[in-house]
Amino acid sequence: MLINRGANPNSATKQFMTSLHICAQVNALSCAEVILDHCDSIVDRPDWGGCPPFHYAAYYGNPAFVEFLLKKKANPNTKNKRGMTATHWAALNGHCNIIKLLFNNGVDLKLRDQETRTVLHYAALSGDLDSVKFILENTSIPIDSQCSAGYTPLHYAVLNGRSRVAEM
Repeated sequence: MLINRGANPNSATKQFMTSLHICAQVNALSCAEVILDHCDSIVDRPDWGGCPPFHYAAYYGNPAFVEFLLKKKANPNTKNKRGMTATHWAALNGHCNIIKLLFNNGVDLKLRDQETRTVLHYAALSGDLDSVKFILENTSIPIDSQCSAGYTPLHYAVLNGRSRVAEM
C-alpha cells in the first residue's frame, strides 16, 4: 500500500541502507519481492560500508534470501569497502549452509579481503568446525595461508580460543 501511494522503495537511511537491506537482515522475503517488483535497480546497492543486501542475507544466515537474491541476479562476489564478500560474512558467523549454497552457485571461495584474509581465516575465527572442514575439502586455500599481518587460520582459531578448530 505504501509503495502504491508513492513511497519510494529506493530511499535510504543515513547509513545508506535501503528497504531491501532491511529485508535481507530480517529475512522478509515477501516484502523484498514487492520492493524489487517496483525498483529492481537496488538489488546490488551498497550501504555506507559498501555492503549490498546480499551481504546482509549471508551475515544473518538467511539461505532462502540468499537464493532469492541469486535468482534476482545479485552479484555474490561483490566486495565491501574492506574487501569482504558475502562468503566472508557467512564464514565469520559460522553459517556453513550459506557457504555451501554460495559454493554450489559458483561463488569464488578463494577471494581475499583487504587484509588478504580468506574465508578459511574467518571460519577459523568463528570456530565453526563444519565451515572449516567444508572449506578445506572444497578449495585449494593453503592451510597455512597468511594474511597481510602474517596470521594463519590457526592463529585466528587460537586468538578466539577455538581449540576444536585448532586441533582439527
